Amino acid sequence: MQRLFALFLILGLLSGCPSLPIPDIQIKPGSKADYLVEGGEHPHHAHQGVTVFGNFSKSYPFEWDLRERTKAIVSGELATQGLAPVALRDHGFTFGQLDKLVIAKMTSGPSDPIAPACANDSRHWASTL
Repeated sequence: MQRLFALFLILGLLSGCPSLPIPDIQIKPGSKADYLVEGGEHPHHAHQGVTVFGNFSKSYPFEWDLRERTKAIVSGELATQGLAPVALRDHGFTFGQLDKLVIAKMTSGPSDPIAPACANDSRHWASTL
């Protein structure tokens, strides 16, 4: 029994995946940081029951102004990091339109596990914010 445990322990340690290197990204102070707060104005509770008959969701009509408060917190944190926060919702963007802003492109070969190339094809738009 001890040999079996030792065998599984050794196999588990040898089969572990190596971690990928973390790229060193330097962000210049004053760079723009776009963000989108996606959430409702009111709190919403969704309950997942044991069966489908126990599921329910309910919205509460409290006037907490959640979207604006969350936007103020995110904007304040980005500003304390030396970044210029840009709220995308103020410029008319919604969650469904984010795929038009950033397009990922593979610039390195398939042997490279990390393709750090994400190019913004909307640079002319981003420069106007």
